[in-house]
Amino acid sequence: MAGSSIPNFGLGLLLAYLFSVWLQWLPIGGGGVEGLVLPADTLGFGMVAAYTRLLRGSMLDALSQGFIQVARAKGIEERWLISRHVLRHALLPVLNLVWYQYWASVKRQCYCGNSILLARLGQIDCIYFYLDPRIRLGGDP
Repeated sequence: MAGSSIPNFGLGLLLAYLFSVWLQWLPIGGGGVEGLVLPADTLGFGMVAAYTRLLRGSMLDALSQGFIQVARAKGIEERWLISRHVLRHALLPVLNLVWYQYWASVKRQCYCGNSILLARLGQIDCIYFYLDPRIRLGGDP
């Protein structure tokens, strides 16, 4: 529960203080791969909690399926049963969520990148003009 209840900005500050200020292992910002570790960890931490909860629920659901009971009746070892049958069956919903989250993040990055590009070019004022009729371009107030 702690993973999904901590906001990203709070976790980011905590990780930056821990790994950059206190331990001095990673830079707070900057180029290179080292500069990407803290943001990636911050954004991924909340999703790990969601993946874990979903995997646990899927495992419990798969353990109650009929094919697992048949495999137990045949005498298959429990660790072999869980690693080969239950886990493979339970990973399907988790993989769907991972795939959805991946494409959602790509989409968010495209939107953010485009909005930053528009703001840099000064074209965001044109969008405001169309969205808010109270704004006038180049006229008397």
